[in-house]
Amino acid sequence: MSGVAGAFLCASSEPWSRVVDQLKKMIPTLALRGQAGVAVYAFMQERGIRYARAIQSNDNSVRIDGIEQDPRFRPHVAIAQIRSGGGDDGDVQSIPSRYFAISLDGALVNAHELRSELLAQGPLIDTNTDAELLLRWIERSCEREYWRHGLPADYEAIFRELDDRIDGAISALLLDMNGDLVAYRNRSGLRPQAMDCCSLLPKIVPSLA
Repeated sequence: MSGVAGAFLCASSEPWSRVVDQLKKMIPTLALRGQAGVAVYAFMQERGIRYARAIQSNDNSVRIDGIEQDPRFRPHVAIAQIRSGGGDDGDVQSIPSRYFAISLDGALVNAHELRSELLAQGPLIDTNTDAELLLRWIERSCEREYWRHGLPADYEAIFRELDDRIDGAISALLLDMNGDLVAYRNRSGLRPQAMDCCSLLPKIVPSLA
């Protein structure tokens, strides 16, 4: 069991600290979903995506190491993943990607099938977890359908294609290199999403820049 949460500024006039404050309020509400680790990915224009870890104390207060200590890093969007105990802790590690950060709740029942399909298109790296596999699938789709043609990615189309291929119940938050946030829950998904200022998707929250 795990959980995902996201927070973002709805207007450029809002203070950047609201993103961190709201995320810190949401993380304890997902505590019952397990505290094996909490990964945070935050985005700031001109500085890109930064990886951090959230640490929750016994009194439910939360600090986000790697972001709160740097006053020059002022994120306008951030996502978190809360992972349960047991099994590999890989989902709460920083997944190497030039383009995205992802948080995933749930499991891909047909992960082997999806991995085989990606391998048929070329070598894969870092696909030990479902989160990594989903991230690589999205990267391949963006490259094949959009980037190589000089087009912006159509995330709604990408996730609708995924919806036809995924077996399992998942929710995911995807943060891209432009600061755009995409929240997704597949049709058979029963996983909760905790989002500040946004409804369930597929939904795209654009960068404020």
